[in-house]
Amino acid sequence: MTHIQVQPVRLRYQHPNGRWLPYVPDALVIYGDGRPPGLFEVKYVKEVQEKRQLLRGKFRVARAHMRGQGGTFTLVTERSIRASTAMLKNMDMLFPFLTRTVAQQDCADLLSALERAGQCTPQRLLEGFAAGRKGILLPALWHLVATKVISVDLNLPLTMDSPVWLEGSA
Repeated sequence: MTHIQVQPVRLRYQHPNGRWLPYVPDALVIYGDGRPPGLFEVKYVKEVQEKRQLLRGKFRVARAHMRGQGGTFTLVTERSIRASTAMLKNMDMLFPFLTRTVAQQDCADLLSALERAGQCTPQRLLEGFAAGRKGILLPALWHLVATKVISVDLNLPLTMDSPVWLEGSA
């Protein structure tokens, strides 16, 4: 995978009541191995079942859009992910941090501290900073995890005691 773009495009679909409304799929994945780009929507199976009529129009528009772009559209559910409960919870927790604006200096400070520490935990990493900065640095840390700058095992519950590392230094 080369690039993930969150909420990459704003499409218009016809609601069952006849009105045209916006629809913004969750993510676009641009692969680095020659595969066509993939547009993804992530939903729980229960939500898909409960909102089938509403979602049908959204997904039809997304498929048509991606066909025109030479790509694919995929609905991803907890069943299709076949991931552990921990991974789903981690993804749900990290998703808002993908697009969160964080200060570059905070990111640089965290990366520098993690490079010095090697593999450690978020708790230990933040201990090296002044108490007043910890509340600002924690969202920056989760942003770096969500964007895969900092690595973590997403198959295990993500806590302040989870091991984190820079790729190549674990």
